[in-house]
This record gives sequence, C-alpha cells and structure tokens, in this order.
Amino acid sequence: MAGYFGYMLEHRLREMPGVQVLRIAVKSTGLSEFIRFDWHGKTLQYIQWFRPDVVVILFGGNDCYALRRQDGTLLLFTQEGWRDEYASRLDRYLDDIAPKVKRVYLVGQPSTNHPYFESRYPVLNKVFRDRSRKHRGVRYIPAWDMTSEKGLFVAVMKDSKGRAGAVKYPNDPIHHTPFGGQVLTERFFDYISDEFHPPAVVPR
Repeated sequence: MAGYFGYMLEHRLREMPGVQVLRIAVKSTGLSEFIRFDWHGKTLQYIQWFRPDVVVILFGGNDCYALRRQDGTLLLFTQEGWRDEYASRLDRYLDDIAPKVKRVYLVGQPSTNHPYFESRYPVLNKVFRDRSRKHRGVRYIPAWDMTSEKGLFVAVMKDSKGRAGAVKYPNDPIHHTPFGGQVLTERFFDYISDEFHPPAVVPR
C-alpha cells in the first residue's frame, strides 16, 4: 500500500513484538490494468513466499478511470458493464487470495471532495463492500465513513490524543498527509479491535 496510510500502518505494526510486516506498493496500479501490474499473480506469489496470516489491501484510486480488457480496448467507468466487470475481477482475486490466509482486510477509498473522484469512490466502495460479503475471511474496512462527517469530506480531523491536523494537502484532497495517515491507521485498528488484539507496543 502506497502513501502515508500504508507507511503509518506498517510503522505501527512494526512496533508490536512478534509481528512481521511486508508492505508492497506499486504507484498508479490496481485491478484495472490501466497501468499493467499483475496484482493477482504477485499477491499469490508473495503469499507463497512469506506465508502471512493477514493481508491488508487498498485498491481503487486509479481503478475508476477505466478497465483494460484482454484485447487492449478500454471499458470506461461511465460505460454500462463497468461495475460488473470490476466486481468480476475482484471476485476472481479474492477467490484465490482469501482461502490462503486467515483474514483479508479490504480497505475502501477514504473520503474526498475532489471534483472527479468524490462521485466515483463511493461506486468503488459499494463494489468492495458487496464483494467482501461474498467471500469467507474477507472484511471490508469503510475508510470513507472513518474520514467523513455524515458522509461529507472533512479536511481537519483529530487523532487519538485529541490533536487536530490536516488529513489531506490543501491542493490535493486525494493523498493523505502524514497526520492523515496516522489518523486513518488509528481508526483502522479501532475498527478491527473486536477481532485483532495486538501485543503491547514496546516502550521506547
């Protein structure tokens, strides 16, 4: 996972005794193959090599541009059939990944007020939510809900200690600031606390 959410999540996990972490990120890729990267094959390869118990996945930011078919043609987000095709790709991915680990956390897209993405991310998130329910061992993480108020984007949030800060950059409502990555990481752990009980953080 790229960006400060992936970085902060990795950092938090590495502080936990007995926890090993491998973070994989390839910029501007996803399941769309708009920029080709075989996440399906690579994820299976990483699972075979490292034998993880848990996989955390964040897709979607670039997937809502278009889907590249096998013949090289593009299926645009606005075209009929886009949702079904994307859901089919996600199903095939989860069909192979989920049985090989104890838990998959599929993280939805966080909230934004970007004029292009604010209407597209909820479409992706609905696909993520719906397909997660189909697959045993997969849990959807509603990052949009965690980073919004009544469904609307907020630029400033508070961390677990009550400190307020900007979660996105002033001219970039897509990518998280370091503070935003920290806040989303905290909310991620809060959300899964009913089933994930990490060891105590090692004192510095």
